[in-house]
Amino acid sequence: MERKTTPRNRSEQEIAGYRDVLSTIHASAADIPFTTDTVLRLHRDLYQFIPGEGGHWKRANNQIVEIGPDMKKVRFQPVAAHLTADAMDLLHERFKDRWDAGELDRLVLTAAYVLDFLCGASGFRVAEVVMGDAGG
Repeated sequence: MERKTTPRNRSEQEIAGYRDVLSTIHASAADIPFTTDTVLRLHRDLYQFIPGEGGHWKRANNQIVEIGPDMKKVRFQPVAAHLTADAMDLLHERFKDRWDAGELDRLVLTAAYVLDFLCGASGFRVAEVVMGDAGG
């Protein structure tokens, strides 16, 4: 998609947001601090073409569920919406402490962060959609 093209539908809006966020990361990765403010800013930029979607933590409680033929099973009960900001601050604080300590392989630590983010804190409403799409 050309940079000057106005996205015409949700798929194009999402692609345009991904393009812009990846451009930001590629241009200045070494200068981007890994903080909750950065996560919120990148999320805002990711959904800049979709009004009201990005740049804030989830506003409603959610669940991570498995849906199959004739069944629906709760797999994870993420942090309540009103506790999400504090949970994300704690997640980032603990991640930084362990990163700086160098006691864990950084690839494993990063994977643990992603798992905690998506399944534990599940900070964004959009995380529910991603987890739902992962199953099929």
